[in-house]
Amino acid sequence: MKKWGIVLGILSLFFLSGRVCAGSNYFSPADGTVFPTATYKIVLRWISKPGFMYAVRVMDHTNAIVRMEGNNCPPGDQYYACVNGLPDGTASFVVRVSPGHEYSWWLHEYEEGYPWTTPIGFPRFSVQRTLLEPPDGESFFGFVYRTWENLDPAYGDTRLFPERYTDSIQQELGGRIPLLISAAAPFQETNGIFVPFAQIQREIEQFEAVTGRGVIPQVRFLSQTGWDNGSPGYSGITVRDVTEGRMDEYIRSYARDVAAYGRPIFMLPLCGEFNGTWWRSCSPDANSVLTKEDFVRAWQRVVDIFRGEGATNVAWLWVAISFPSGADSSRIDDVSGYYPGNAYVDWVGVDHYDFGPPSNMDGMVGFARERGKPVFVAEWGVRHSSSSLKPYEQEQWLRDMFRYFNEHPEIKAHLYFNMSGPESMNLANNVFLYDGRVNYRPNVNDSDHRLIAESGANFRGTFAGGVAGSRYRDGNSLAPVLLSPAHGVVFPAGTHSIKLIWNAMPGSRYALRVVDHTDSGARTEFVCPAPEVYVCAGVFTATSFVIPVNAGHEYSWWVHAVDEAGRWSEIPVFPHFSVSAK
Repeated sequence: MKKWGIVLGILSLFFLSGRVCAGSNYFSPADGTVFPTATYKIVLRWISKPGFMYAVRVMDHTNAIVRMEGNNCPPGDQYYACVNGLPDGTASFVVRVSPGHEYSWWLHEYEEGYPWTTPIGFPRFSVQRTLLEPPDGESFFGFVYRTWENLDPAYGDTRLFPERYTDSIQQELGGRIPLLISAAAPFQETNGIFVPFAQIQREIEQFEAVTGRGVIPQVRFLSQTGWDNGSPGYSGITVRDVTEGRMDEYIRSYARDVAAYGRPIFMLPLCGEFNGTWWRSCSPDANSVLTKEDFVRAWQRVVDIFRGEGATNVAWLWVAISFPSGADSSRIDDVSGYYPGNAYVDWVGVDHYDFGPPSNMDGMVGFARERGKPVFVAEWGVRHSSSSLKPYEQEQWLRDMFRYFNEHPEIKAHLYFNMSGPESMNLANNVFLYDGRVNYRPNVNDSDHRLIAESGANFRGTFAGGVAGSRYRDGNSLAPVLLSPAHGVVFPAGTHSIKLIWNAMPGSRYALRVVDHTDSGARTEFVCPAPEVYVCAGVFTATSFVIPVNAGHEYSWWVHAVDEAGRWSEIPVFPHFSVSAK
């Protein structure tokens, strides 16, 4: 059995908290570590020595219920997570933790067929909130909305985008500004030209130009050529092209552009609804040449490339189509085969329309709950072509959906699909509104999901009432909700300094503010835009900043880009941080 002492290097972005325990030769958190408000995951990291395998165990002192994950653990204790046989080169392990719970963790040397060794080290750890996850009890909402102009009345609305979007805010959202928007683009146009991230940025700017406020885009980064990947003759890009590395150069360039953008993004790569039978670019049930393994390996490859290019502003969104719940567990087993693993997914998503009751989402909500992931309802809407509901029943279905959201706190984001495709029928049968510029077919289910297509039912008022509650965050509350730790981070015993680190942003000049919620701003330095700020640095060009903090105090922090006129950006960035003991 090999014996050696592990060297714990100083690694950026790793949160160090601990002391040497009496009578032991390893590090452990002092009486365990208790994590602050909001749900976090911890990334345990160590320096891997070639030729060695490892085992990790994490104890949840607060929860006496055995919650083993991974392989067998040494007997005698109850563990939250335990895994052995981590292969040569492994240097990290991700664990989901609960706020207010107390944890300890240990690293062991491991050799198959032998007992676990005495722990050889306490890994350093970074604390991460699931990217863009709001606090418990809150949720984000938005619209999937057409940004391009089309004067053909067959598209149902000839108004220009600013008027359409403004009217939606007033009539469908009760004056609330959507926090989420959706922007989709294939990897490649039909003519073979690859689509740059700049195209998505232009769509984002269209929304922000109307309201003057920031939005968070859900970017559908689709591994396909053009928009016909549902047709039997489709022969464009597929997930296998990604798996085999043929898209690497394009994905790497895209990732660099996303990293340079710097602001939060929900990224839905490859495709959604992969468990359906319609997308030939990604689903084996639509294209027999492909496998589930192709999808999983392609997903992991995309995420690895983005992380390698420093695109840490991305929350990875994995979205299935809903299905009836019940005794048929094969539906969940089928979905599980597409899952890339917890380390590669931040949010679990589901698309659902009025072809079934809200309970059709139970399977995916349960899937997310078991893996400790928040839920994003990435598409939903009335008047689906498979719906059998009449307008008044669809109005009730909208109410039922909001009731379902409120009864399931795991659902922390949703996007209503407020769009329709072109109409092919005689428009003489349509209802016309807004001086003839808006039209729809009444009393039919033709996949025109716009809330404006009310057919005598009150879709717009019902939806506006649904998002009116305090549960839903809108564009007015973007910065304080998304881009700082939930209610701040409380540092454990010992006096520390923290080093805040962020990606370069456009303009290359920055301002920093840090709030000490415990000290009520008693240590204000520099000139800050708000009175509660603990420390506020003037304009500088570095992409890191070190400040002292006090143990037991609660902090939040933000970084702003600064333009040539000295104006701070309205939307800040939440930097990574590393912690060191004085």
